[in-house]
Amino acid sequence: MTTSITSTEKQDMIEELSQDHLIDYTKQIAQYVRLSGSQDEENAFKYIKDLLESYQLSPKLTYDDAFISIPKEASLTVNNEQFECITHSMAASATELTGDMLFISKDDLHHLSDIDGTKVALIEGLATPGIVYQIEKTGFQAAIFINTEYTYEMIVSPVWGTPTPENVEKLPKIPVISVTAPSGEKLKEQAQQGSSCTLSTSVDTGIRKIPTLTVDIQSDQEEDSFILFSGHVDSWHYGAMDNGTANATMLEVARVLAKNKHLLKRNVRLAFWSGHSHGRYAGSALYCDTHWQELYDHCVAHVNIDSVGGNGATVLSQGNCMAETKNIAQKAVYEVTEQDFEGKRYGKAGDQSFWGTGVPSLFMGLSEQPPLDGTAANAHQELFGQSGKSSGFGWWWHTTEDTTDKINPEFLLRDCQVYLLSILELACKDLLPINHIAALEDIKNGLQEWEGKLQGEMTLEELQQRVDSLIQRVESINILKNEPLTEAQLQTFNHLTMKLSRYFVPFNYVADNPFQFDTLFQLPRVPALLDIDALQKVSPQDEAAFFIKTKIRRKINELSFQLNQANQEINRFYETLKKE
Repeated sequence: MTTSITSTEKQDMIEELSQDHLIDYTKQIAQYVRLSGSQDEENAFKYIKDLLESYQLSPKLTYDDAFISIPKEASLTVNNEQFECITHSMAASATELTGDMLFISKDDLHHLSDIDGTKVALIEGLATPGIVYQIEKTGFQAAIFINTEYTYEMIVSPVWGTPTPENVEKLPKIPVISVTAPSGEKLKEQAQQGSSCTLSTSVDTGIRKIPTLTVDIQSDQEEDSFILFSGHVDSWHYGAMDNGTANATMLEVARVLAKNKHLLKRNVRLAFWSGHSHGRYAGSALYCDTHWQELYDHCVAHVNIDSVGGNGATVLSQGNCMAETKNIAQKAVYEVTEQDFEGKRYGKAGDQSFWGTGVPSLFMGLSEQPPLDGTAANAHQELFGQSGKSSGFGWWWHTTEDTTDKINPEFLLRDCQVYLLSILELACKDLLPINHIAALEDIKNGLQEWEGKLQGEMTLEELQQRVDSLIQRVESINILKNEPLTEAQLQTFNHLTMKLSRYFVPFNYVADNPFQFDTLFQLPRVPALLDIDALQKVSPQDEAAFFIKTKIRRKINELSFQLNQANQEINRFYETLKKE
């Protein structure tokens, strides 16, 4: 068995990548303030489209309705002193809202009570959906977040993409603003003295047209399968790093792949989204809604890119991946940097809109800042994952300061090389490099964690036995991969790999319905069993415990069915293999 690309061909493609191109693309895109649905954003999309056409490709630019929220203005006055502030996407608008400020910590939200609806919460950190929801639920009429020396643009809704009747009520109903740390210190003093504040906010929220740009780089093979390589174009302010550098990387990878498409065994589809920043991933969610079956049938993997090439971004070991795609990242990162990629489990973020289709994911961000002390670093570590080994994308992320001077050209080229190598691994291997043993081991660990929480009240033994059986069967299949294989047999193996992903990815990453989008942001392994956490909060003798156990039992049945379907898929694989 041979692969379709030699090490020399791969190295030649890496050397074709141009640092000058990357910087030029970034500057061209970052001349625009790319609010979702705006003319400046459309200008950036048309620039990208023109470049893709210059590579002899045929991009498609479409416009569709989406639920978008653009923060406009905010004001804050305390004791006749005005404080500079910003408001946030999906927050409520308000006019001259007045209330006493109460300084609280995030821990306070777990036990606060008797908030009568007239208080305004004053809290340190970034305006994230989970904290905003808790503040609203506790009874505050508004929230003021204290950031660092800069204020950070955020979207405060947990609703993924356009709301449905079932989750529209989860949109925030209170105004939310953010102030700088120096202003925050003054406000804390005023709050201790019992001062009230008056705030106004204007947020333009509603349905508007947003663009989506896709382009296929067609393999010379007669293949329908494709790798989805995606990133958002919309931005906060000029967004040179977030996400201009990512768009530049996509363009440069496209240019090189287009020149070498004869080496591809699978197609590569690039997708440029809008609605990421101002619609909670509205563009990618919309694409999933309108292409669900095609993604299920033909998409091999989703590679996402965000905020690469930043100054000081020396850590490439902590990017997001699934257990089954970690090997791809490890190989690419080590080849370029000699760093050992450890990877972090995804939170529900970063245009990860395709888990319900069973498509494995690789990356979101890639290069991050080393761990640092300070308010900004702590806020970023909390947002990007608490590994303690990195601290996010840089202090300028989501601020007015995300400009081209924050980009390191050598780091941008380095990150581009990692992405190209990762995509070549997926697009050029005879056998798809998705590691289902790692996926099953990750699922097994998740089941063991849930079993520990059950403390003998129920058992997940049936599920664990099915996973153990699947591990043994997949190991046997992997041994067969070492034998000489015909082209027909290769296709049979790859078909099985994709079909197993359709069961394992939702099993490990979808809490509820694969055709909807979960609103959770920190998803545990096997999130369908989240009700086990609810069971721990009630007395075993309580009627509610009986109801929750019933729901868990039904979830176990659902998960068991998925594993049985995966087993049936393996049976069909062997039947097909015998005929070839």
